[in-house]
Amino acid sequence: MAIEIQGNKKGGGISQADFSRSGRLNVDSENNLTAHFVSLEAGKAFNVYSEDDDAAAGDFVCYLKNTSTTDNLFIDLVRFSSENAATVKVHEVTGTASGTTITPFNMNLGSGVSAEATALGNAAVSGLTSSAVLAADRVAANTSTIIPFDDILILGTNDAIAVEYDTGTTGDCEVLIRCYFQQK
Repeated sequence: MAIEIQGNKKGGGISQADFSRSGRLNVDSENNLTAHFVSLEAGKAFNVYSEDDDAAAGDFVCYLKNTSTTDNLFIDLVRFSSENAATVKVHEVTGTASGTTITPFNMNLGSGVSAEATALGNAAVSGLTSSAVLAADRVAANTSTIIPFDDILILGTNDAIAVEYDTGTTGDCEVLIRCYFQQK
């Protein structure tokens, strides 16, 4: 006798259980990330990409604010690349951000859902004050780093983060933020 259990929407996948001839319970499980289910079922998983060709030390190079009144915004990871050796920091920020608008890219290509968020980048973002440094890392020239938040960084309505090119010689850097929305 085999039993199949479907995972819930917050994570999990398909689990199967059966009994061996000796009566021992055997369980197999196949799990997927929550972002997979959010992308599949709601079409609300996004990438935010910014490239600043002349980032200078101290510049905020990417900004993301949750403007949804019904959903939290979960940050899965921040990827940072630089042509120069640099230090990158992720901040919780406040203030009135100004800069170049960028559009979060829906990872479910057939979804058509737009992100309820304000995203700025592709040049320095101004008007921000850091409330806290949430993470920091260093990169060597022409390399990248991934800062994994593993969905524990959650932005409620009007919460915002910004990625800072904290130290380094003026030059090109790229930021990718992987995130998804889920109902509060």
